[in-house]
Amino acid sequence: MRWAIFPVLAIAAAPAISCPPPPPGYHAPTPEEALRQRVRGATNIVYAVVDREIQEGGSPPVRAASGRLRVMHAYKGGWRMGQLVPMYGLTARTDCGNIDYSRSDARQGAYGIILLQAWNGRDPMPFVRFETQATVDEMLRLGLIESARGGR
Repeated sequence: MRWAIFPVLAIAAAPAISCPPPPPGYHAPTPEEALRQRVRGATNIVYAVVDREIQEGGSPPVRAASGRLRVMHAYKGGWRMGQLVPMYGLTARTDCGNIDYSRSDARQGAYGIILLQAWNGRDPMPFVRFETQATVDEMLRLGLIESARGGR
């Protein structure tokens, strides 16, 4: 019985894998620089409403679309008003951090601004959360998006 426990102890004693250190000379971007990079890297920026509740997705490569967004306004990209986009809630665990989709943002009727990558027109896209009001305000202040209401 003692020998059956040994492999478990050997595995538990293995060192944990962690994030690699940043390259020499790396300087973390300021919050403004990081936001500008996120906006520049997003193919689509839209104001959308959750048309059907978004549940946590399955494992790749089989991701089931549990919900969908309805585009209400496009700030960037080629999506149009009323377009439906299938979504799955993205939760991921890594040694460098975790991603947990917001169940409150994923409920039917929730709405907000979201930055998304290109969509192939059929496969569900990952959903994490809508941008916070503070982030949206900063995007407007920096001129990264223009108010859909006009006059701002």
